[in-house]
Amino acid sequence: MYSQVFVILAYPWRVFVNIPLSAYDVVQEFTYNPNDTSPSLPFSNIIPASLRHTAGDFTPQTFIVGDTIKLGSSVFDYVIVEAFPSGRAPAFGNQVASFPYYNNPLSSCDVLSISLTIRNLDEVSFSATISCWIPTNYKMTLSLNESSLLTRIIGAPLKAVRDLGGILQDLGVGLNLSNIVLSNNEDATELDLLVFPCCVCSDWNAESYIQVPFSNNPFLNDHPPCDDDVAKFQATEIIVYYGEPNDGIVDWTIFTAEPGGNILPPNQTLEVPSNTQPLLQNAFQAIYNIIRLDLGVVPPNQIFASPIMFNKSISSVSIPLFLDLDRSEPAFYCDVGDFFINEDIQTAYRVNDSFANCIRRVRSNSSLDIYSDDIGGIRVPSVSYLRPVFRRKPMLSAISSVFVATFAMVSAAWSLFHFIARSLCQTQSGTRLCYAFSVQISNAVA
Repeated sequence: MYSQVFVILAYPWRVFVNIPLSAYDVVQEFTYNPNDTSPSLPFSNIIPASLRHTAGDFTPQTFIVGDTIKLGSSVFDYVIVEAFPSGRAPAFGNQVASFPYYNNPLSSCDVLSISLTIRNLDEVSFSATISCWIPTNYKMTLSLNESSLLTRIIGAPLKAVRDLGGILQDLGVGLNLSNIVLSNNEDATELDLLVFPCCVCSDWNAESYIQVPFSNNPFLNDHPPCDDDVAKFQATEIIVYYGEPNDGIVDWTIFTAEPGGNILPPNQTLEVPSNTQPLLQNAFQAIYNIIRLDLGVVPPNQIFASPIMFNKSISSVSIPLFLDLDRSEPAFYCDVGDFFINEDIQTAYRVNDSFANCIRRVRSNSSLDIYSDDIGGIRVPSVSYLRPVFRRKPMLSAISSVFVATFAMVSAAWSLFHFIARSLCQTQSGTRLCYAFSVQISNAVA
């Protein structure tokens, strides 16, 4: 009996909602912002939230291992190199070829390792491996050299990229490989470094990028444990090339660095100039923090979000003998926009000997407001999704649909009436009422 009463009471509400909704269609449209709220339908506010089906669902994008993805306003191209099944711990041998992507922010990613290469002729290049864990565990890589970075710096929306270009220029100009001498008295011609970010850097099993992807250690998922302190970098591989090529082959030697945040091996195994360590440290800090900023990872030790952390992380270096003051590329000057009020930028560059010194001085005198547009935004790949949205039908089609829906509702109402009448007539208490009701209908028909 109660169910019948509910059906009777709910029927007018269903008619009131269903008939006007028949004038609308659900269509699939492409969008780059699938999480945006869809336009509300007429009368949607009278539908209980538990029964309401919104058009917010969207078809996920399928990423395939080998795909290149790019973020809006980014200077980096990320290549997916490995993926693992959702819900399973990463392990060798259980990789997958593709996975669904639901427009998840890349703030659930972080830097696993950075590789830096310095060659003669002021040539600097770097690459990095990124680990992500939402919506599944997967890894990406990126790579840039100094020339390709220069072409992307001009007009780059990510303002901090200019600092990266200047600091890499310090490294390329200030580090003379001929001053790096091996124990056999050979001069270096190329230096390759592979490091991972860490805090204490003494326990490789806890912090090494080699162990993290294949363990349940929350090192990356919570972001590095030194979130409120300066990040360090531990070298895991140091390769020094030396001598003249012999039949296209160059001699090389592999060195190891002691734990504790060391980028270079001990001086007794490799003789390097005194400014080498700070130049390399600055380069790794800039690369590491730029990538994290590009991913949307902004912990307390993000150097582009704190003047204090910037000056604690970027060391002072002096390279007046090697600095080319006549370079014409404006991207490599200490160009800090409104920070240098009533000062000549190029003069400040000369006085401070290096880009790092210039930028340290400027950042300490500013609030870093120039980076405000870089910080705090949700960073997602620029890919399109299919999302269902409600669109009103053409006029004639809408009128026809409303007419058909109205006729269907009337037919349903008549069927419901017959069902209720038949139910009442089958009970002894409703026999007299049913008889009187049928007489009234007969008289009305007559």
